[in-house]
Amino acid sequence: MTQNLSQRTLFTLVMAGLLATGVPTRAETASDTISGLGTYLAARLAQDLRDTGAANVLLKAALERDPANPKLLEQAFISEVMGGSWPKAVAYAARAVTADPANHLAHFVLGVDAFKSGRLGEAEKHFAEPGNTPIAVMARAWVLNARKDSKAANALLDGIADPNWIDFFRRYQSAQLADVNGDSGAALKVYENLFRADPATINVALSYARHASHGGDGKLATDILAKHAAAARSPHPFVEAANEALARGDKLALTTQTNSEGLAGVFYGFSQAINGQGGVDLALIYCQLALQLKPDDQLSQTQLAAIYEQLKQYDNAIAIYNRLPSDSPLHFDASLRAGLNLNALDKPAEAKAALKAIAEPVLTDAMNAGKLRASLHSDVEVLAGLSLHEKGARVLTLQRLLGRAGYADGGNDGNFGNATRDAVAKLQKDAGLPDSGQLDASTRKALEDKIAAQPVPAAKPLDAGKLIDVYQTLGNMLRGRKEFAEAAEYYSKALALIPNPGKDNWDQFYSRAVCFERLNDWPKAEADFLKAMELNPDEPLILNYLGYSWVDRNEHVDKALELIKKAVSLKPEDGYYVDSLGWAYFRMGKYEDAVQQLEHAVELKAEDPVINDHLGDAYWRAGRKLEAQFQWSTSLISKPEAADIPKLRDKMKNGLPAEPAAASAANAATVKPADPAAKDKPKQP
Repeated sequence: MTQNLSQRTLFTLVMAGLLATGVPTRAETASDTISGLGTYLAARLAQDLRDTGAANVLLKAALERDPANPKLLEQAFISEVMGGSWPKAVAYAARAVTADPANHLAHFVLGVDAFKSGRLGEAEKHFAEPGNTPIAVMARAWVLNARKDSKAANALLDGIADPNWIDFFRRYQSAQLADVNGDSGAALKVYENLFRADPATINVALSYARHASHGGDGKLATDILAKHAAAARSPHPFVEAANEALARGDKLALTTQTNSEGLAGVFYGFSQAINGQGGVDLALIYCQLALQLKPDDQLSQTQLAAIYEQLKQYDNAIAIYNRLPSDSPLHFDASLRAGLNLNALDKPAEAKAALKAIAEPVLTDAMNAGKLRASLHSDVEVLAGLSLHEKGARVLTLQRLLGRAGYADGGNDGNFGNATRDAVAKLQKDAGLPDSGQLDASTRKALEDKIAAQPVPAAKPLDAGKLIDVYQTLGNMLRGRKEFAEAAEYYSKALALIPNPGKDNWDQFYSRAVCFERLNDWPKAEADFLKAMELNPDEPLILNYLGYSWVDRNEHVDKALELIKKAVSLKPEDGYYVDSLGWAYFRMGKYEDAVQQLEHAVELKAEDPVINDHLGDAYWRAGRKLEAQFQWSTSLISKPEAADIPKLRDKMKNGLPAEPAAASAANAATVKPADPAAKDKPKQP
């Protein structure tokens, strides 16, 4: 989380706020210059920039001047909860509901805080404030279930009448509720119906399989996962891990074992749904609430990291990805994402090192040691303030960590009872501490040190599929940075691991072909393009790039035109493909046809410098010289490649040379076809 606010950032935002209000400024100190309204506006600017650290500092300053301002209270509360600062978020939420009793988000925060502390009556009241909204009703259901009133909890869920995904999620929650209550028959019936309706949904498939395995039916669990794999586009790491466990004869645990985990699942589910509909800020808040209830939930952690990526807070995303333990099924994909986020932060050397470390076990072992310690420290610090008789996700975390340290209490039930206290006391005694059974700072440190002293498990060598993903990701990253020679090496490493390339491998050949073409090694590029097209003859990227390259080289022009026309027919609204078709007509001397296609390409991609340049050339050859000058000037202000700027200026001054075509072709902009590589998206955990 970005908590440390630089003086430059603070000063910039304060000045922005003051200038917006017309307040005279001095540069000595922030306190000398901040006005209440100016600070508020600066804080809102920081929020718009998604700089939660700056927003928190500025809102605190504004509240000190105007502590009863409800708008400031609301913004401060939202900023703290989005930033994951829980104690401050709770404090601001309490003030916010006093100022505005209808502040639903503040009630959710206070409800979660009360639930965590066992104040169930208070939690129910807070969750009741938003009324009959589906998320509030589902939250209340879990509170009622925690209060041993499962009948009322189920009645609340049954009363939700919203259609579509809300109804599907409501029924899923009822199955989870039945699992927690030990009502296996009720849970099984709901899972069967949900899975029959949509076998591709990962949450349903996993929960159903876990339910079956937990009940002793490993065959049913295996069949469920097989049907899910057939329906889903790609296997989820948790599904792969579950299949491996079933193959070993292990019994899978239920997805939801406590009421706290159930309530966390409500907020996680709504975070997923709302984020998919564009509500990224609210999705972030709900995800933070889920993690307060289930701090070590890896799905919520990766959801939070993905939201940070959307907000371009790449450093925050990296921090979350690095928290995942090395034995997590999500660790590989998270490591890829962390490397790409380093690249997005314009740290290519660090990004390359991080990605290479995934593929090279020696480097991975060293990197994992640091990651494990950081992740361990985060897990242990979650236990601060945990006390005897507490229940929920934090207790489960404690019990898991005690087991890792060699002090298994035989529980893992989420209940801080005598067995867990005795295990803590044994840890304290071994560490030379008073055996009080309390989780004070010294005890937490002893627990962390005990686990950290254990040997770090050596990283397992990656299988060929994962190595291919790493090499492909490295190649794409380097290609996006125009480091074509090294990118081609990584694509070659990926291809060396594929003994019998199939349709799914066209991308490796295509990507390497692009690199060879940019390196002016056309024989190798052409061979790879042709191989890619052989594997996937209907891929527009291949058709366009190969066709465009042939046209630009005046080779196989008729065949090139055929390929480009096919690409356009497959993606008629893609401006780059339409541009290729227009450029093919230009190189063939069919200037009127070229103008027609290139005008359409400009309509589709109005600010692309290459397409505007091409249209200018076509206008000139078609005798429309004034329009040509306009298109070249448009290209010049559209951020063209540096090498193209002198050519554009020369054409604006002198136009194209007279025919023959060979002369015009030499003076026309020689550009490369659009390469949409670089925006690499490995599987999202």
